Amino acid sequence: MQEPQTQFFDLYRSGLRTMNELMKNSLETTERLQNQQLQNVRSAIEETTRSSGQLGDIRTLDELLAAQAKLAGSQVQRTMDFWSNVWRAAGDSQIAMISQMQSLTSRATQDVVRLATAQASTMGSAARDASNAVRESAERSQHRKTG
Repeated sequence: MQEPQTQFFDLYRSGLRTMNELMKNSLETTERLQNQQLQNVRSAIEETTRSSGQLGDIRTLDELLAAQAKLAGSQVQRTMDFWSNVWRAAGDSQIAMISQMQSLTSRATQDVVRLATAQASTMGSAARDASNAVRESAERSQHRKTG
C-alpha cells in the first residue's frame, strides 16, 4: 500500500502533466493560427503585386471601376477567411481544453477515491489494532486480578 505522501505526490504529478498537455495544445493551436495568418499575408502580397501589374494595363474608367470592384471583393473574402480561421482555431482549442479538463477531472477523482480508500483501510487497520491491544490489555489485567 502506498503512503499518503506518495499518493498525493502522484496526484500532483498527474495534474502537472495535464497542465503541460493543455499548454502544449494551446501553443500548437497558436502555431497553426500564425501559419495560417502568414499564408494569408503571402497571398495578399501576391495579389497586390498582380493587381499593381494589372493597373498599368487599364485604359478606361470602366476597366478601372471593374478592377476596383474585383480588388475590393477579394479583400472582403480574405478578411472573412481570416476571421473564419481565427474562430475555428479558437473553437478547436476550446474543445481540446474541455476534453483534457474532463480527463483531468476523471483522473483526479479516481486518484482521490483511491487515496480515500487507502486511508480508510489504513484507519480501519489502525482501529482494529488498537482495539485488539485494548482487549488484550484488559484480558491480561483481568487475568492478573483472578490469578
